[in-house]
Amino acid sequence: MADKIDKLFREYFSGELEKNIALRKFELRSAQSADENIGGGRVENVNNEKTKVEGVLIKEYDDQELNLLQARYNAVHDFIVDNDLELVNMLDYYYDERKHYVWTKVARLVFKSERQCQNDRDKAKYRFLLRNTWIS
Repeated sequence: MADKIDKLFREYFSGELEKNIALRKFELRSAQSADENIGGGRVENVNNEKTKVEGVLIKEYDDQELNLLQARYNAVHDFIVDNDLELVNMLDYYYDERKHYVWTKVARLVFKSERQCQNDRDKAKYRFLLRNTWIS
């Protein structure tokens, strides 16, 4: 369980979740839809631009992969918003793979011991799990 939360935090703080959401939206918008006009005649009284936009929105709304990515992003984002800045900074320093910080450096940046930082991280993961039971 802790591995799933670690992976989720790593994806969030490294920006992978946002990137994956944007990529999935791009895939849905650029996918060619099948021609629904089987008879070959012209469709009358249809605003093509409006139907394209509505079609894209319906695809995004119905896409399970996009909904899962957004749910994962929103779960972490809501958890981060409800916590204090010190904890959020500590989690950001540790989980952002672009920074490559180890506990020694994280502890110096937040003015705590390594063990206290690890305890705070473990408590945060536990609170996150209690709040988001769907992760298990």
